[in-house]
Amino acid sequence: MKKYYFLILCSLCALVVHSQRYRHMIESGDYSVFQIQAEAEAHFNIVGTDRGVGYKPYKRWEYQAQRLMDQNGMLKSPDEYYNDLIQYQQDFNSNSFSSFQGNWTQLGPTYWDDSNSNGWNPGVGRITSLAIDPADENHIIVGGPTGGVWKSVDGGTNWTVLTDNLANIDVYALTMDPTNTSIYYWGSTGGNIYRSTDAGATWSFYADAGNGTVNKILIDPTNTSKMYCTASGGIYKSTDTGLTWNLINPSATNGYDIEFKPGDTNTIYASGTNYFYSTDGGNTFSAPQAFTQWSQEYISGAADWTISDTNQNNTITPRTGSGMAHFYSGNFNGDSTRLISDPINLSGATNPRLNFYYANVNWAGDIDEVRVLYRTSATGAWTQIASYTAEMTSWTSVTLNLPSPSANYYIAFEGISRYGRGFNIDDLTVTTDNLGTVFQEGFENSGVAYGGGVKMMGVSPDDPTVVYMLEESGGIFGGFYKSTDSGASFTELDHTGKNYFGYSSSASDDRGQAPRDMDVAVDPNDVNEVHIAGILSWRSTDGGVTFNITSQWIPGSAAGQNIGYCHADIDLLMFYGPNLYVASDGGLFVAENTNTVNANYYRDLTTGIGLREFYKIGISRGNTEVVTGGAQDNGSSVYTSSGV
Repeated sequence: MKKYYFLILCSLCALVVHSQRYRHMIESGDYSVFQIQAEAEAHFNIVGTDRGVGYKPYKRWEYQAQRLMDQNGMLKSPDEYYNDLIQYQQDFNSNSFSSFQGNWTQLGPTYWDDSNSNGWNPGVGRITSLAIDPADENHIIVGGPTGGVWKSVDGGTNWTVLTDNLANIDVYALTMDPTNTSIYYWGSTGGNIYRSTDAGATWSFYADAGNGTVNKILIDPTNTSKMYCTASGGIYKSTDTGLTWNLINPSATNGYDIEFKPGDTNTIYASGTNYFYSTDGGNTFSAPQAFTQWSQEYISGAADWTISDTNQNNTITPRTGSGMAHFYSGNFNGDSTRLISDPINLSGATNPRLNFYYANVNWAGDIDEVRVLYRTSATGAWTQIASYTAEMTSWTSVTLNLPSPSANYYIAFEGISRYGRGFNIDDLTVTTDNLGTVFQEGFENSGVAYGGGVKMMGVSPDDPTVVYMLEESGGIFGGFYKSTDSGASFTELDHTGKNYFGYSSSASDDRGQAPRDMDVAVDPNDVNEVHIAGILSWRSTDGGVTFNITSQWIPGSAAGQNIGYCHADIDLLMFYGPNLYVASDGGLFVAENTNTVNANYYRDLTTGIGLREFYKIGISRGNTEVVTGGAQDNGSSVYTSSGV
């Protein structure tokens, strides 16, 4: 049996290694396409190629990479493309190859209708980034992978491209300086950030924010020299207007979302597969603390121990017979004698206190002693805080002062039983005078409420203490959580059996493409109105307790259900006042009356943007003015001399 479990463990370890490695190889830029292909094939031989394992996004990357690699299988970095651009501009200005320049005219498509597009869900092209002038809703910039940056100054009626002269046009994040909206920032791949100081007329490479795709850029409106960004490689901070960036939490190995608490830029929420929050303007970030998953081990005597975790009755007892035994929980770096928490950060804490409830009615002669201990490093010596040898006939509240505050503070319980009895413990917290509650146990839920999937967050000025968290799990909906204490702790709202990331209008299928298609936004005037999206979009009017569909991805289906049409695969949701903007694989949409769901719920703002990603095109041999093309996510299109 042990050999069997060992083989399972080895298989799981191999799966994890492969899962991380081929993605990291892509992000690093140090490996050839051939090396990445070999690693990816080994990974998918283990996990398979079904939906949710990342096979489809990988094959899309492979398709493009095979067409962009050099003879050695290497891909150029964004820096190399930028250097090529500089050289091109120098050569062009010197007229050294002006005779080779051609005249190019955009043919489109810059809009869609049923006559020139053939696909399930028509649209212009994929948009993954959006920024709107905080003082002028008509001033909008959008961007997409391989599509560059586009600008409108009339609310989306007309659009102008800003990046056609650039070699790199991969756009994943956009923002404007809130105090000078002629300054744009654009986040690309390879951790690269570009900046324009003239409203997009010219761009320059500006900064390197680590590795991977830059997912979001956030500027402190009260101090614009302070900026944050999330990227595939982590969560970063700049204090010099984005020139240099530092990783703000080494344990955050990836980053997706970052938000300010409304009205308080000293409180910051950041997420990737983990969640962190800061209350000191981003100087330090912490994760909500909780006990790890309970586990048991035979230690000494005839008994090993089990823990029942029903609410307010968490009994710890020997599993078999009588005997002397210690008990513990979690991963303790080889220390297998105590029940212990993950590290608690008490650095700078004033008057830290351990609080818990404790009871045992089978005490005399059964439990000899229970001890409470602490240490300040994973391998340091334990110091006893308290000891209990008396019978407790009912639940008793205990508060203990914690000495020697430290950034790594461990708490343990140790017990000895001679006759096979157990005792009860529940509701452990660590509180401080200046930091509030820094630790809250999770006996009933085995840790913090949320899981290990990618997380996106939503906040509203209507109630700044509320934070919503949307989570994926294996590409589909993983959970929806709510905090009412400014992100210090979360409670999961019950959406058992629902998958809001799929194609079904009843949230009943098992499909999805998160975190690529995933976001959450909250009405700034109504904290209970929450919108989430995956392939489709959904709305809650009761603070996330229930969600109802607001759009379908096929026009006919949307009309038949009297709900909005929005192109499938929604990357971004953003409120501007009462208006909800949606960026999807088919363009930019806006809902200007989110309270009334009908067939006109969304209005398409994309006409005039030419960023469709064509895989291949074909030209008629008999008529060169007939061109067909197959596009990513937007079907097939036909151009004729009469126009698109």
